Amino acid sequence: MTLLLVEKLNAFYGDLQVLYNISMEIDNREVVALVGPNGAGKTTLCCSIIGTVKRRGRIVFENTPIDHMTPDEVIRRGIALVPEGRRLFGNLTVLENLEVATYTLPKEVKKKINDTLDFVFTLFPRLKERKNQLAKTLSGGEGQMLAIARALMARPKLLLLDEPSLGLAPKVVQQLYDALRELFNSTFVKSILLVEQYVNYALSLAHKAYLLVDGQIKASCKVDECLKSENFKKLYLGLT
Repeated sequence: MTLLLVEKLNAFYGDLQVLYNISMEIDNREVVALVGPNGAGKTTLCCSIIGTVKRRGRIVFENTPIDHMTPDEVIRRGIALVPEGRRLFGNLTVLENLEVATYTLPKEVKKKINDTLDFVFTLFPRLKERKNQLAKTLSGGEGQMLAIARALMARPKLLLLDEPSLGLAPKVVQQLYDALRELFNSTFVKSILLVEQYVNYALSLAHKAYLLVDGQIKASCKVDECLKSENFKKLYLGLT
């Protein structure tokens, strides 16, 4: 069953068009990788879904159009974004960062805050150890864990992850992807859109992938097909 449907999406920063007629689908219980070179428009696509950039086109979530909704309305519908660069509140503690994320959420989500905290602290035990520590004192890996945990406080059905491995050491990236695999297997979220420059990591978790180049979807395939596709490799490497 389709969870998110994007059709002929165009996105703009002022008069500058960044995305061109993007169409994609994310099914229920699916991890979708969005890969492509720097500047391809991957972050803009996430921002278009969440509603923080100017957009035209059709975006449907759980059979309801959301392309006219504001970001807070989209979040209330069940989509959360982990932004590139984390954007934590550095002068707040780990626990305060998590609590702040629930302030504007529906009452039914707020009622489950203790259960949600238990889940994120089980998923990321380091955060429980650091819960009274200021966010600005965390390591890069711990900061990324907190950014993901903060998004999970909304109990989203669809989680948008923008470059989760950015700036992290390989060992930390592997630990992070182990946690993401555990997250998906837990059914706490229904589906994940994973934006990632490191194709091998992305494809190790995903079921299918879209290749975005110069603001356009150039290829899409099941993961097994992507790994075998010379065309996919050439397009990703910019050889065609």
